[in-house]
Amino acid sequence: MKLKNIFSLFSKTGKTVHKSVKGSLKFMDDVLEKEYIVNAIDDVKEATGKIVEKSGELYENTKHSMENLSEEIQEKAAEFSEEIKEQMSQEEE
Repeated sequence: MKLKNIFSLFSKTGKTVHKSVKGSLKFMDDVLEKEYIVNAIDDVKEATGKIVEKSGELYENTKHSMENLSEEIQEKAAEFSEEIKEQMSQEEE
């Protein structure tokens, strides 16, 4: 009878340990899965930040290029206007 009680106790203890270990493994799997998700979110945030940064640089470069182009066009237009005025004044003479 005592032997039967001891085996019963071992059986219950084994089942409890098995259940606890299984629960712990499930918990660890959940933690690792969440860590992957958090890391993926962090990676996406970092990539998005880099894209925004590069977009800002591209915008600034384009803005400066357009300003330089606008200045060049104004200079060329002024030169062309002067040439036309000179040609007109020469034709009148």
